[in-house]
Amino acid sequence: MDSTADTRIFSHFHALSKRIRSLSKSDCKLSKRHSQILIRVTRIVRSRVVIGLFLCAGGLIAGALAHESAKQEALEAWHSEHFPSMATWTATLGNQGFIPLKEAVRLHQALRTLPLTMDAVHTVWISEDLNWVTVFEEEPFVFTRTTGALPSHWSPSGVAWVGFDQAQQELSKKKTVKTVQLAKSAPGIRKPGPKIALDPRALRF
Repeated sequence: MDSTADTRIFSHFHALSKRIRSLSKSDCKLSKRHSQILIRVTRIVRSRVVIGLFLCAGGLIAGALAHESAKQEALEAWHSEHFPSMATWTATLGNQGFIPLKEAVRLHQALRTLPLTMDAVHTVWISEDLNWVTVFEEEPFVFTRTTGALPSHWSPSGVAWVGFDQAQQELSKKKTVKTVQLAKSAPGIRKPGPKIALDPRALRF
């Protein structure tokens, strides 16, 4: 009787142990599966975050480019409507020794040396020797401060007020070069020598 009861208890214990082991294996499989799902979800979230960051950065760059383009267009529109008058050019260049070229033949000869284009309105050109300035409005205006040879080469200075400012900067170089050359060619000034004490008894005439 006791041996039969012990056998049953042992068989039940063995069956329970197998059940516990099978449940443990199932839990392990479930935990592995959950881990894999979690890893996949993490990867998806990370990829979406990265994509979102790229989209935000792209949006910021596109916005900055659009703003810069709009700014440039507005500046060009302002330049097309606002530009220095001929009175301003004449007065400003006159302070640097320029006078408007009025002689028809020489004016025509000077204009022939320019690389003219059809869309040259409001543009400013300066000669290589910085002695000639041409401003294009409804008609070209040529200023010069020399009676010598015509210019052999011209450089664009800009449009409207930008050309005006750049022209002043370029023409100021001529003045700087002249000042430096004059300083180098000026004769040296002798420093006064030591004073010689005179005998008060000596005769002076």
